[in-house]
Amino acid sequence: SAEIESLTRKDFDASMARLHEAKAHKINKINSETSKLRMQLADMDRLTNELKGLQKAQNAAQMTSFLSLSRELHHRMCKLSDLPFQNGLEVNPYDLPRDHARLNQLEREYE
Repeated sequence: SAEIESLTRKDFDASMARLHEAKAHKINKINSETSKLRMQLADMDRLTNELKGLQKAQNAAQMTSFLSLSRELHHRMCKLSDLPFQNGLEVNPYDLPRDHARLNQLEREYE
């Protein structure tokens, strides 16, 4: 009886460790994708604000200043427009390992 309980506890602990590893991996991936998306949005926002400078250009000096940046702005626009469009995160938060059902069963048996 004590041996069965010990084996069950080891299996349960191993399954929990795998679940925690899977969770940590998914959270890291989500955080990484979130950070990339935030950087891209910040770049888009900066570019938009700089392009608004063209609308505010009132004299030749301001227009010349804007035109001197036009190649860089064009390069940044192309770079941003070439980014792949993502419909959502590539991590499915409901995709838990198969051990989840087994864990629930072990937990019920263990109690």
